Amino acid sequence: MGGKKARERFNRAKRGVATAQPSPAVPPAPNDPPKPQARTEQQQEAEKRLVGYLEIALDGIAHGNRVWAANEFAGNVAGLAAAAGRGDARALVTMFNEGHGTINERGKWARMMRAPGNVEANLWLGLSAVLHYYTIINKNDGVEHEATRDEAMKLLRVPADRGFATAQHVTGMFMYCSQSDSGPQVAYLNAARWIRKAAMQELMDAQYELGEMFRHGVFCDHIYMRFTRNYIRRASVQGHVEAIARMQDLRSCVLCGADDALLACAQCHQARYCNSVCSEKHWCEGGGVGGGVGGGAGARHKDTCPRTHTRRSHDDAEPQRDARPSTRA
Repeated sequence: MGGKKARERFNRAKRGVATAQPSPAVPPAPNDPPKPQARTEQQQEAEKRLVGYLEIALDGIAHGNRVWAANEFAGNVAGLAAAAGRGDARALVTMFNEGHGTINERGKWARMMRAPGNVEANLWLGLSAVLHYYTIINKNDGVEHEATRDEAMKLLRVPADRGFATAQHVTGMFMYCSQSDSGPQVAYLNAARWIRKAAMQELMDAQYELGEMFRHGVFCDHIYMRFTRNYIRRASVQGHVEAIARMQDLRSCVLCGADDALLACAQCHQARYCNSVCSEKHWCEGGGVGGGVGGGAGARHKDTCPRTHTRRSHDDAEPQRDARPSTRA
């Protein structure tokens, strides 16, 4: 009897082991690479502008270093190498970027460039790392590389904390472009704070990007056209091509889309119109096609005007007077 029970226990244990093991006919699931995070159309467009900005910035740094080396050393590569060996940031970047020196020397210079004290070298390395990051993404069908992103962010933070506007702008844009569209709003807010630091130093690319973030309501619950116009106008004054085109759109008539609309809604001063006829029609009927207004140009402005609409939502007990706002220049 005891032997029969022992055999039953052994058979049950054997069946349990067989059940726990995967069937040989079913191959194990492969280790699929992580899928890229879903991003908004605005982020993808911002990423293209960021890559273009990085290429221009790195070319500008390289050109400036060549001019500096020509004036300081007059083609004396040995003297430039000696300055790099002493830790001169511009000499290090120039020697490394131009491909001078042996492999061991370039490795030594790369280690010296990563030192926190070499702020300008950290800036060049950080910008190059971000550009390399996007090159890797394009070559690997969008698969992100966390190590490359973290290294780039680490290098950029050194000059960004020291007040370099270029590093601050790229840091904020890199944070914004790499976020998924379902990410926390605080992440977008942190990105906007870095971009704003660069915008306050009159970096026109940062001003334009911050204006676009306000226009799309990226990090806030509402679309603030006043801040949109403020930052984009400052960028357009400096000659930013996209900002100039955007300002033309922001100045167009909300209803008919005519350029350089001279009148604005007397309530919110955001929606612009070419005459009072367009203003009254858009206020009562909507159906606009122009830009420069929150809530969508197609909706009736009486329902989306920030001044009247906000006031109505806070005080539902007292009905608002349905009066057509006068327009002003």
